[in-house]
Parts: sequence; structure tokens; C-alpha cells
Amino acid sequence: MSYRPATYVLALVASMAPTALADFAPPRTFPDTSNRIGVFVDQLPSGMTAAQQQFAAAHYAGTQKLTTNLIDPIRAYNPDFLMLQYRLGVRDSGDSVTFIHNNTWTSDWGQINPHEDWFVHDTQGNRVYQTYGAVKEWIMDAAGLINGNTTNGWKQFWTGATLADIASSHADGVFADSTHLPYAIPVNLQDSHMGPPPHTNYIDDLEGFYDYVYQQYTAANEYFIPNIGNLTTTLDTTNGYYDDVHGAMVEGFATKTSDWAMQSNRELRLLNNDKIWIAQNSLSGAGDIANRKWYLGNYLLLKGRRSYINMFADSQLYWWPEYDLNLGPATDALPSDISAYRLANGLYRRHFQNGYVLVNPTGSDMTYTFISGDPQCLVGISGGGDIDANGNVPADSVTYTLQTTSVLVPAWGAQILMIPQPATLPGDANRDGAVNFADYQILEANFGTGTTWAQGDFNGDHAVTFADYQIFETHFGQHVPEPATLSLLALGGLALIRRRRA
Repeated sequence: MSYRPATYVLALVASMAPTALADFAPPRTFPDTSNRIGVFVDQLPSGMTAAQQQFAAAHYAGTQKLTTNLIDPIRAYNPDFLMLQYRLGVRDSGDSVTFIHNNTWTSDWGQINPHEDWFVHDTQGNRVYQTYGAVKEWIMDAAGLINGNTTNGWKQFWTGATLADIASSHADGVFADSTHLPYAIPVNLQDSHMGPPPHTNYIDDLEGFYDYVYQQYTAANEYFIPNIGNLTTTLDTTNGYYDDVHGAMVEGFATKTSDWAMQSNRELRLLNNDKIWIAQNSLSGAGDIANRKWYLGNYLLLKGRRSYINMFADSQLYWWPEYDLNLGPATDALPSDISAYRLANGLYRRHFQNGYVLVNPTGSDMTYTFISGDPQCLVGISGGGDIDANGNVPADSVTYTLQTTSVLVPAWGAQILMIPQPATLPGDANRDGAVNFADYQILEANFGTGTTWAQGDFNGDHAVTFADYQIFETHFGQHVPEPATLSLLALGGLALIRRRRA
């Protein structure tokens, strides 16, 4: 798409009438995560091999910040793969930081800088900014309520510019970073309309921005997904975070502080509004098992219909074996308050079809004593990490170890207990734990037309071809132990190691 002047784009956006959310019909939809763990990664590397592209297409719901030459090859394997375009929301970093504008890494600071009425100023007339490392992020008059420009101001420019960038780069919406209250304004610039920290006078401007952008993006059938921070500031009462969005990222979810319950309840508000939830936090490395369990446990405690996790270490092209856990659908509906999951001893528990998760949001170890009917096989995880050039994951495993009467849940930790699930063998289309003639019949029926594992696509290229037949032939006759057998193995002091399929 060729570049269109800002005046054209702004006129286009201004002509859009607000549309009911029932009419929202984006070309690509976020996949249902009711029965599985969903993963949305922040930014894939630019130099991926074809095998790595194929892996990403088969394992992630989507990503951010790609130009057309990078997203289009991934969609050759998975046409439904989502991509959000990145842009700061209610702040702007000038020309010091580039983003994808007109399908290339640059900025549009030249169009922004002359509009003094788009900026927030202190009482001396200085532009107000916050610091992010060495970068200045200018605070924008997000809805025009401060300077009085409500019809041709920042929200109109930003909406038009981002929608144009989405179209030019084949994106599905915008990831609006830093779209919450500022937090690092220098002391000498705090004398402004926004008031002292935490700058709550700015909330009205945020509300106006969220309301406008949400309506325009809904009309354009594009996703508006902001970064709403970690939701641990009690004085931030912005309603737009939960109502006037198609979804949101909570960066720094699963906080290990006394704000844990408040953060969880705010995330529940988002989820109970049927919004997309991206829960993101970082790891110290592949061996950071304690945090991997903690983050996954918190994700499972809150997971809804369109919920995604991203816990990354060295790169965004990675995989952890716990992402393949088959807990099935949750049998505990999402409550309005996290206390509904709280047990008498302070642990939090949520049930799934094939097991349950225990979360301990305190600084002391706790013990959970089993009750009749509880699955008692403790899930252990190891390995995983960055995907190599051939599309392979480092050695990884999931183990099931039978516990007798109780299980320890460490401080700021989580545990998953399950009915052990049989491994999914390559060639096992119906996932019954055996590669046999029934799987051949499925493959034969879908040869040339199928696109999923259940139809015979065993290599994840969204086509059932001779390559899939070769995989089936290699593994014909193989089988894995049934769950009852696994429990007997555990009783004998053994644990099943379940390796993720390549």
C-alpha cells in the first residue's frame, strides 16, 4: 500500500460512524483457548529459517512488529496467524525510537512535532515527558481535553496513522504500548494539568482516548489491544482498560507482592468482559523452573476463552514442554473475585477436566492435603527453550509423579496435578495413544485436503501430503502406556517422561 497523507487518513477515520461490537468482524480471529494453553509471542526474529517459520505458524497464535516480507511467509503455513503492529499509545518517543510506519522501520515525528496542541505542557510551557531508560516519551494530550482540541487532535491523528500502518504491513490490529498513566516524569516537569504522581487528573484524557479508538477500530474491524501495565496502582481507576478494548496485555502479570489479589481481580474484570488477555512476564533462563510454574499456574487460574501466555527467556522463538499439557477445559467458571478460588489454608485452586492447579501467593510454603477424587500425579517440567534452525526444541520433558497424601506448594509458587495423559505420537491422528489402521483411514480420507493434526497433518504445514504419510509409516505400530498404567508405574516409584513431539 502506498503512503497516504495524514489529512486523507484523518478524514477517513472521521467518517467512520461508531459501530456496535456485535458487528466487529476482523478477517482473522484469536483462536479459542478453552481447551488448551495459548501462546502469543512479543516479536519474532527477522532471520528465521523456513523450518522456524513453520514452527511459529504451528505453535503460536500470533506476534507483533513484522513487515510484510516477514509475516507473509509465516502465513503461507498458517493463513490465520495473527500480527499486531506496535505503536506507543498516549505517549510518543519522537525520532529517537523507530517503529513500523508505512511498512518500514522509521517514524512519523515530522508530522507530530509541529502540533504543539497535541502535547501536555507544564505551567512554564515546557513539553512534559517521562523517561524510559535513556529515551524521552512525550506525554500527549490523548483526547484533547487538556488543550481543548477534541476534534482534530492526538486521538484522531493516532487512529488514522495506525490504521494506515496496519493496512500497509498486513497486520490485524495495533498493540498500543504505554497506554496507561505515566510513571517516570521528572520532578521539574510535574507542575502540569495532570497533577502530582500518580497523575490521576490524566484519567479523563485516557478515558476519552480509549472510547474513541475502540469505536473507530471496531468500525474498521481491526483489534485495539493496549498494554495496560501491571494493574497494581490502586489510584488508577481507568475504566477503558477493561471496557473500551478488544483485549489487553498485562505486562508483569502474576506479581509477587501484596497486590496479587488486586491484580488478579482486575484481570478477571477484563476476562469476564470476554476480552482477549495476553499475560506476559520474563524468565532468567530455561532453567528458571520455579517461575515457569508460577507464571503458568497464574495463567491457568484465570484463563478464559481467548487467553494467551508469553514467558520468555533468551528469545521470542522458543517453546516450553508445559505448553503442551492437556488439562482439558476448566470445570470452575471464572468468578468475579479471585477469593472464590481460595481454600481455607490460603492456597488457590482451579479445577480442569484432567486435573487442577494450585497457586500459593504468599511468602510461606504451604501443604495441600488430597481429598477423595483428587488426581495425585504431580507434573514436573524440564528443558525446552530456543528453536534451532531446523525447527527443533531443545530436549524437554514432562513427568508425572504420584504423591501419596499431600503436595507441597512453595512460597510464591504453583503446582499442577493431573490424570497422566498419553503422549501424542507422530502419526496418531485420533490421539488414542497408538498409531494404527484407524489413523491411516483418517489420513487417507483427508489426503490432499486436510489442514490439521486430526486430519493427518503431522508435520504442521497445514496440508496432508506424502510427507505426512511417511511420518505415519515410520511410527506405525507404536503405542504409549494408558493413564492407568502410568499410575501403576508411579506407584512403583517411577515417573513417565513425556517428550514433546517435534
